[in-house]
Amino acid sequence: MAVAIHHVDPRYEDEMLEFMRRVVKATEGDPGLISFKTCRELTTGVLAGYSRWNSRSDFEAGLSTITSLSPQRKPEWTVKPDDILLLEEV
Repeated sequence: MAVAIHHVDPRYEDEMLEFMRRVVKATEGDPGLISFKTCRELTTGVLAGYSRWNSRSDFEAGLSTITSLSPQRKPEWTVKPDDILLLEEV
């Protein structure tokens, strides 16, 4: 699993959500992708992309799709760098 936590500037929440939805759409059908969701944390309002993959290697292969869209994301949409969590079941 991978979680990207985006510390969005509230003024640009709509733009960031639209970008995140484009990322989810672009990864549809990527080998090894189980699910990819756009989420909002209920108390702080931070946005998160939550993806589940069959393996870490599938996730790493899928990164090329995700990062190919990065030029569409504006730096001012977030107030600090993303937190990226790579999780595995134990």
